[in-house]
Amino acid sequence: KLLTDIIDSSEDINVLNVYSESMCRFLCAIGNIISKRLQPEFVQDKFLKTLSHYITQTSKFKPRLRFLFMDCIEKKHWID
Repeated sequence: KLLTDIIDSSEDINVLNVYSESMCRFLCAIGNIISKRLQPEFVQDKFLKTLSHYITQTSKFKPRLRFLFMDCIEKKHWID
């Protein structure tokens, strides 16, 4: 919740970029653990829907970050 709060409220583009990338790296590192231990609906609602929303924020996020969000949604770089 903290990372998404910072991303949603941040006016500073550098803070936004750092926290967005951190959130994606964090999800890649622990995404499989979370998805195995929690209800699939929880992971879908709390993480994947939020990232999907960020992908549509073209004025707020650079393409590189939006592609990073897409990779997280597609679980391309999730660690087993």
